Amino acid sequence: MWYKIIGFLHVQASRALRALRGLGRLRSVIQGQSVKRQTTSALKCMQTLDYL
Repeated sequence: MWYKIIGFLHVQASRALRALRGLGRLRSVIQGQSVKRQTTSALKCMQTLDYL
């Protein structure tokens, strides 16, 4: 009886951990794209100032 409960809790905990890892990866990808966009924008502004 207890083995089933412990097994169930183990499965639930591992699923939750996997979901958290996935969210962490997704967040890092989104932040990476945001930084890339900011860098591109800053470079364009610097190029425009250099042109003037």
